[in-house]
Amino acid sequence: MKKLARLAMIAGAAALFATGAMAQTLEKTKIQLGVGGKALLYYLPLTIAEKKGFFKEKGLDVEISDFAGGAKSLQALVGGSVDVVTGAYEHTIRMQSKGQDIRAVV
Repeated sequence: MKKLARLAMIAGAAALFATGAMAQTLEKTKIQLGVGGKALLYYLPLTIAEKKGFFKEKGLDVEISDFAGGAKSLQALVGGSVDVVTGAYEHTIRMQSKGQDIRAVV
C-alpha cells in the first residue's frame, strides 16, 4: 500500500507541474517509468514529452524502460523495478481482478 501511495504522489506531483501549478518540492524526482511498446503510436505523447524535454523542464529525471508489451511492464511494476507504468486503463481493471491494487492516474 505504501508503494501505491508513493506512486500516486509522484504522478500527482508530475500532473501539478504539467498543468503549471506551483509546488515547493517534489518527494521524488527520479522516476522509473515502464511502457509496453514505446514505438507504438499509442505512446506518441510520451515520446514527444521525452524528446521535447518536458520532464526535465519540470525537474523530473524520468528513465523510460520499454518492455515487450503491457503485461511485461505491469510485471515490472508489481516486481518493483519501475515506479509507474503508462498504458491502457483496462490493465488496472485486470490487475485488480487478480488482487493487485493498481490504480489509474490521469
